[in-house]
Amino acid sequence: MTDWFKVKNKVRENIFQRVKLEMIYCCEEHVDIALDTVVNEHETFPLLTKLDVDNLSTSCEYCRNSAVYIVANK
Repeated sequence: MTDWFKVKNKVRENIFQRVKLEMIYCCEEHVDIALDTVVNEHETFPLLTKLDVDNLSTSCEYCRNSAVYIVANK
């Protein structure tokens, strides 16, 4: 079963490298900056996902506050 997880992770890694997935963790205050960053760098609409309560230990990439959203390009 361990080999299956290695293969699965390798495939996922290759897909992320081809797609150039960008995920920005941000707080309420910096969500507009994260949205603009994805639009400007990838020229595509951003995907905005609200984090679950369990993931609140992740910090914002622009400040030290707890992240509330993930902004991604795909």
